[in-house]
Amino acid sequence: MRESSSAHARADGRLEEAETIRNHGADEVVTRALASNSDSGRRQAVGSSGVLDSALIGSALYPCIADGGILACVRTFDGAPPERGIRVREV
Repeated sequence: MRESSSAHARADGRLEEAETIRNHGADEVVTRALASNSDSGRRQAVGSSGVLDSALIGSALYPCIADGGILACVRTFDGAPPERGIRVREV
């Protein structure tokens, strides 16, 4: 998930999946309800250097990603073009 060892990776997911998500490289897990359904969850994740999108949220995650960060998608990405130097990668 990371391109450098200095990256801090947050991921969204259910609480019971947190260990598995961390095993895939996330440093921090934000519960899915907070990450996708509320402003507080998005503010919590602001500035992430990388976001792994396994829930097809897509370009709505751009506000959570730092300038020049990465949005990693597990399925084909068909969202809005990246902004602020964000890179989209299919994994």
